[in-house]
Amino acid sequence: MYCPACFSQDIRVIDSRPFVELNQIKRRRGCQGCGHRFSTTESIETGFPKIIKRSGSIVEFDPGKVRKGIVRAVEKRPLSVSQIDQMMARIMHRISKMNVKSLNSNRVGYMIIEELKEVDLIAMVRFATVYHCFKDIEAFKDFIDQLVGDPVLNENNDE
Repeated sequence: MYCPACFSQDIRVIDSRPFVELNQIKRRRGCQGCGHRFSTTESIETGFPKIIKRSGSIVEFDPGKVRKGIVRAVEKRPLSVSQIDQMMARIMHRISKMNVKSLNSNRVGYMIIEELKEVDLIAMVRFATVYHCFKDIEAFKDFIDQLVGDPVLNENNDE
């Protein structure tokens, strides 16, 4: 590692803080040469599974596509960037914890729907309408009826 100020390799770690839920360690570092201090974040690299798409093609897992789908669903909704980051971290953690070589894209879509359901129902419905590609209004209505029939949602709406 090089100092971003003087490019010296004489760097030492001053402080480390683990972020278990994000699988990260934040380190405060100092350059012995020029005294410049800076922070780094280290993430544990895990091999993500290949994604089997509906068409049968196999592609690399792309966290950027997951984030893009979430961001599009929560557009103009009262969610912060940190909430999106937390959702992403939970989804990534769940996928890496599965420890499989391949995963159907359906499963990833449902993970996103489950996360959005906990945070914002409107965003969840937005995502589901694009993800499910409902054939007609009846299929969409059935989906909404299932959602409204969910006892967890009804408990939250009774308050």
